[in-house]
Amino acid sequence: VERTVLDNGTVLLVKRMTATPLVSINLYALGGVSAEDAKTNGLGNLAMDLLTRGTKTKNAQQLAELFDSLGAQIDTGCGNNSWYWRATCLKDDFPKLMDAYADVVNNPSFPEAELAPMKNRVLAEIAGQDADWFAQAMRYFRKTYFEPSHSPYQFTALGAADNVKRFDRALVQQWYEQQIHN
Repeated sequence: VERTVLDNGTVLLVKRMTATPLVSINLYALGGVSAEDAKTNGLGNLAMDLLTRGTKTKNAQQLAELFDSLGAQIDTGCGNNSWYWRATCLKDDFPKLMDAYADVVNNPSFPEAELAPMKNRVLAEIAGQDADWFAQAMRYFRKTYFEPSHSPYQFTALGAADNVKRFDRALVQQWYEQQIHN
């Protein structure tokens, strides 16, 4: 594994594997649930879910068609301690994928028309948590164990339904600019 530290402090790890003609890009940043509180819980997840729904240069349909035409995958999300952006493509398509990937990471537009449908999906996920006994047990454990110490680990990445309902485009964009582009 080759390790390089860029001028801005970003650590770049590169490992060449010749067994398959794929390129996999994984970008991680410290944050996630550990950077949230009771009022912002779920904001990171919503912002990350919205990244592929539009950039300053492409709308959701154009991004989807581009990734589909390349046979590429992109995934963004929020965990306990990190936010992530992952993409995979064939090595010959890497330049096109990298342009689109950089656009998603650096130029999200958080389109107003995409916000309500995404909030509905997240709210449905939150409502569906009780259908999974393991998720229900983990939420109980988090609340019982972490809430007394006011730890952010008392929260889930999906967030609280009341929070998700009140998040608007301006708040999502402001959060991304402060947490990610800062």
